[in-house]
Amino acid sequence: MHEGILTRVARRLALSQSALLAQIRALKDRLGHPLFERTQGKLVLTVAGRVALDHADAIFATGEELLATLKGENPARATLRVGALAILSRNF
Repeated sequence: MHEGILTRVARRLALSQSALLAQIRALKDRLGHPLFERTQGKLVLTVAGRVALDHADAIFATGEELLATLKGENPARATLRVGALAILSRNF
């Protein structure tokens, strides 16, 4: 949760705040660790929450890279073609 304000995050995701809280609770239960702690009325990521967020960011970045690759917009991925003589292929 990069924004830090639950209401803003829920609005951005087109969810009710209670639906977002239910999803956070389900993720907490699945991971077995609290993801947030309440500090001075604000939700702050725990260590487990920061680890989960880092993994989520990597997953979403990979998804974006996949979409860019499929659209042919990813110059980092190029096709490499390797040729070999028939006599070499038998030896390798």
